[in-house]
Amino acid sequence: FKHSSLNTEHAAFFEIGPGPGTFYNFLRTKKISNYQAVDAGVNVIKTFQKYFPEKPDIIIQGNAIEFLQNNPLRKYDCVLASMILEHLEDNDLMKLITLVVQSLNPGGEFWIHVPCAESILYSYSRYYDLTHRRSFTVNNFSFLAEAFNMKITAKSGKIIAITGFKTFIKYMHNQYIYWINRFLFAFIIGVRRNIGVFSEELTIILKKN
Repeated sequence: FKHSSLNTEHAAFFEIGPGPGTFYNFLRTKKISNYQAVDAGVNVIKTFQKYFPEKPDIIIQGNAIEFLQNNPLRKYDCVLASMILEHLEDNDLMKLITLVVQSLNPGGEFWIHVPCAESILYSYSRYYDLTHRRSFTVNNFSFLAEAFNMKITAKSGKIIAITGFKTFIKYMHNQYIYWINRFLFAFIIGVRRNIGVFSEELTIILKKN
């Protein structure tokens, strides 16, 4: 929230793949109630509704692309996709972003949270999940911002957990030449883009003009 320029008190939020409702629960603490979510998982829907039985209709089971296509008149001030985009094939990724941009009000924001390809541990974040199709760099989002007439208003990285750091040390010990080169490259890139060398995850805010 601290990096957002939205008037969040009256903003309309739409979340793609909300999981158990962590973000919605945070919004409730801020007294924000204008929220809608969609998720394809039946068990996810059941878990969400179990935690928030007072509002079972705020989450809809379905495909986010189809939902946005079928509801073109619904407009939002903020769309959130946390750990979603890395699962999409190229065509679906571009289609979803196109629909998200169309669904945003002028000045609306697309909050994105994805694995970070600029990390020294890129291969871990990219391949630890069989359903991952990609990781992302800041440059990827610079391209998307230009293509969709948006601008990046915030970017940050999440530092890896200590277990990941131990893994890194082990690899450094076993393949020190490769990893020293990788470290130096990632460190230079990370400093230049304000993304830490050990940032396992990347958060971006794209603002619609």
